[in-house]
Amino acid sequence: MHKNIITFASTCLSVLAFLASCEELGRIDQIDESAPAPKAATVTSVESKPGGAIIRFTIPNDDNLMGVKAVFERNGETCESMASRFVDSLVVEGFGDTAERKATLYSVGKNGKLSGGSTVSFTPMTPPVQAVNFDIEATFGGVKVTLDGNPSNAALAVVLIQDSLVTDDGKPAAEIEWEDLYTFHTSAEEIVLARRGLESKPMLYGVYLRDRWGNISDTLYRQLEPFEEIKLPTSTWKVLPLPGDTNQPAEGLWNWYDPSHMWDGNYHGDMNTWATPNGPRIIWITIDLGYTAIFSRAQMFHRVYEEYSGAGVRHFQIWGSMEPNGDGSWDDSWYLLGDFVPFKPSGYDEDGLPGTVTNEDHEYWWNTNEFEFVQTEEIPDPNKPARFIRLKLLDTYGSYAQRLGADPDFEPKAQYVIGELVLHGQMPNKDERDQYYQDPNKQ
Repeated sequence: MHKNIITFASTCLSVLAFLASCEELGRIDQIDESAPAPKAATVTSVESKPGGAIIRFTIPNDDNLMGVKAVFERNGETCESMASRFVDSLVVEGFGDTAERKATLYSVGKNGKLSGGSTVSFTPMTPPVQAVNFDIEATFGGVKVTLDGNPSNAALAVVLIQDSLVTDDGKPAAEIEWEDLYTFHTSAEEIVLARRGLESKPMLYGVYLRDRWGNISDTLYRQLEPFEEIKLPTSTWKVLPLPGDTNQPAEGLWNWYDPSHMWDGNYHGDMNTWATPNGPRIIWITIDLGYTAIFSRAQMFHRVYEEYSGAGVRHFQIWGSMEPNGDGSWDDSWYLLGDFVPFKPSGYDEDGLPGTVTNEDHEYWWNTNEFEFVQTEEIPDPNKPARFIRLKLLDTYGSYAQRLGADPDFEPKAQYVIGELVLHGQMPNKDERDQYYQDPNKQ
């Protein structure tokens, strides 16, 4: 044992002596600072694209080559676009117009040395910030911007501005003292963006687009007056059980689990309204609002982990009535007010499946999930007053996926899970409105 200890100690002393005798060595790497600049890449083609160009080239056979870069000027700044030695093209982009531009191509050595430059000229196609169509109009509770013509899904900021001086109407937009109101961010091909909570009075509103390089479109502005809108109260809502409604016991279970959770104010909590999967795919429930309403828009919220999937509602309708037939039939006492499929900013796949869910999709599903009551051929009067509504559920994302490509007669059962149903609009009956707002228990 003593011998082992002595041997171990001797070894440690030898290692320490070796370390003490070592000198600090220089950096060991593969870079040869004395190597010459690499050979120049040969430009083979220049292809214009919206807001930029694709430059294609032949890579030189040079062991010292790290990559190829283009140097160009954008918005008064010198910029670079770099490509590795393993590709044969690079992109120069971020131009806000279609003026002719120049870029100089260099081969870059591993030691940072540059080859001689090859200058190319190109004319960018119209950039998305100039090509995308947009407009602004009044809506319930605010204004909305419609945007379309963004097939490349370019990232854009939609900047909403306002001016309270309606006497400025008619002046050039550049001469008006605008105030920032809100900025939306989207890469959707087409979308409607609404700013709510605005006063119902005339105001100048403007909108322009900005891309991530700071390029901006012209400013479009209009004098608009938002339509009056309130979030409709829910304290008087109650289920009206009618024959045929799917809120009756079935197979020993309730088809609906506590429908009042759809209006308890807990948008994404664990206490949700749900319909058992033992029931049919198409179900409905009748609700007595307790007052007459005109609807402008609805919102439907779900458990976040079912965004565009599972038991999330993919297709639903809202029907209205002032005096429904007591036998529960779908007769003329009911009229269709809205037929809705949730909007997905990045779009659905061609087969109707949601596909990839982007961050923008997630934010919309979680915070907005909005549906406007609009006039269509099937819905001639979406703003017809109603005291009673029928929520008709037609599909979940899960049941839609089950049916896709299946036998036409295949009818899967569906489980619906709803966190909250929110309705916005007006209470046109003055007596009902005054009675509601004068009762402190109903605030």
